[in-house]
Amino acid sequence: MAYKFQLGDAVMSGSLAQGTAISASTSLSGDSLTVGSYGIATAGVLSIASFGANWTNASRTVADLGEITTADINGGTLDGVTIGGASAAAATVTSLSVSDGNITNVGSIALDSITADDGSSFSMGSNWTAASRTCADLGSVTTCDINGGAIDGTVIGAAAVAAGSFAAVVGTTGTYSGVLKTDDATEATTTTDGSLQTDGGLSVAKDAVLGNDVKLLSDAAVLNFGADSDVSFTHVADTALLLNSTRRLQFNDATQYIGASSAADLDIGATTDINIECTTLDVNAALDVEGAATLNGAVTLGNATGDDLTFTGRVASTFDPKTDNSVDLGSSTRKFRAVYAHSIIGADTALDVSTVAAGGTIAAGIDFALISSGNGGTVTLPAISAGKKLYIKLSSSVGDVILAAASGERIQSSGSIRLESTGSAITLVGMDSVDWKIM
Repeated sequence: MAYKFQLGDAVMSGSLAQGTAISASTSLSGDSLTVGSYGIATAGVLSIASFGANWTNASRTVADLGEITTADINGGTLDGVTIGGASAAAATVTSLSVSDGNITNVGSIALDSITADDGSSFSMGSNWTAASRTCADLGSVTTCDINGGAIDGTVIGAAAVAAGSFAAVVGTTGTYSGVLKTDDATEATTTTDGSLQTDGGLSVAKDAVLGNDVKLLSDAAVLNFGADSDVSFTHVADTALLLNSTRRLQFNDATQYIGASSAADLDIGATTDINIECTTLDVNAALDVEGAATLNGAVTLGNATGDDLTFTGRVASTFDPKTDNSVDLGSSTRKFRAVYAHSIIGADTALDVSTVAAGGTIAAGIDFALISSGNGGTVTLPAISAGKKLYIKLSSSVGDVILAAASGERIQSSGSIRLESTGSAITLVGMDSVDWKIM
């Protein structure tokens, strides 16, 4: 092959047969170094220790540049190149621009920033991880699908608040500076089926407004009132609500109330009246009424003859029977002992009568005694009482009879008197507890 070779001022041309490698201990310089039309033959080798100045291989292709220990590439492009293919090692790149392309098959990349060439966005061709790493500022992410891990110290919607949909939010604690709202309309019938559920207690600092029913589902549930829960209602299973201690239910003001003053007493208080409106009011206990009592309508006192009516007060009104001549005051077997009256007008007096034989005693309740036998025998008078009137008559064909006063009593200042004729009669009146007087 024909070669032109210049070494210093010497120029050689003609045919140069390649034997061994071309080498020089000094610099090779000139406008160009050409070996053949197509470069060194396949079997040839060109060894260059160094270039003394910049050089170019523009518009040429190096089929195999071999192994370059150090390269400072300041321009151009790298096509179809695997960096670190033979021996992977970390590389530092001041700026890496990938125009409409991809970065694939990478191990670890440390970047200060990633910017799309159009200034808008870029995408990852497959899944990637930044495990055990911290991203100081991810910037503004338009769409993000987070399927695991944890979000710490993050305000969602801080720049522009908008509604978000969450299939489920699970967290240890959460703080919301705005309104926490659920639009779900599921009714709550147990502790686990409502639209808002909690496995623990619920603390609310301000008013709670509930649009429908409130259910306390546990037996013995307690509803407390006050800063120190001093008033409470406790559920008594299948029975009642229990108001604690001596607390009261008040109506209108503090003077109207229902409450227990002790473990045994229930108090009902009112400023003026307590009105009970019902068909029948049953009081199955002793009734103690302090103050005036007015009973309107029909009144029945006692429901058995064994019930006692005790009058301590005084009658301050007319005591009239409802129907004239239809009821009795006392009976033939149960009489009033004495009746004290200013006058008795228009009364038919019925007397208790008895027949007594000589040697007998006239009973205490007898008003008229008929002596059936005499002949000098003795009939004893009943015990005297002031105002008692006693009629005594001898029956026909009866001789004299001695009327004797009871022990310690007298008749006309004497212990006895004699009725001397058949059919005679006498009327005695008790003056006091000792003396009978003859009318």
